[in-house]
Amino acid sequence: MTNDAILDFYKENSPEFVITKRIQEGIGNLISKHESKGEEYIHNILANEKMKNYIRQRQPLSGEIPDIVVSHVEEYFSKHLPEYKGVEIYRKSNHPDDSYLYEVVAKRSDNSSFFGEGSEYVCFTSWNEKTQSLNHGHYNVDYEKAIAIAKENYNDISGNDERFSIENSKKPFSENVMQQQESVRRRVSR
Repeated sequence: MTNDAILDFYKENSPEFVITKRIQEGIGNLISKHESKGEEYIHNILANEKMKNYIRQRQPLSGEIPDIVVSHVEEYFSKHLPEYKGVEIYRKSNHPDDSYLYEVVAKRSDNSSFFGEGSEYVCFTSWNEKTQSLNHGHYNVDYEKAIAIAKENYNDISGNDERFSIENSKKPFSENVMQQQESVRRRVSR
């Protein structure tokens, strides 16, 4: 059974699934061991609930970035990089194993830059929510370049399915989140 046949089977029988290259390869390896048993046998394997669970566990990530992640990044800026303010946060990857990794675009709070107006942004291509660490900063770029860097470093396993693109993972930092954090800081410092 070819990869196209696997795709066609799931488009017809389970259109909610995104069959990535990784999923195709996994299914293809399994199916190749049973091809001599006939098409009906293969279709039963593909329709099996265990196979569907295999696919569900490997679906690309989508959905909104949790507010708590934004809050943690803002806390990090406040403690370690107070001269920067978060602008937007993106998923680093739509791979399910990377659910704790993000990319952050930030701007100097005073809008200044060593290289003049328009280069006051930075793109951090690695916020690790598990370790609460921010790494791989690309400093002194304009906004468009910061976004281009984030896109370049995005790991897309969906095969360029627009539903799972970096743009669909974007979340702006909101003033409300920052105001809530400031309120908490004031209460804690009393």
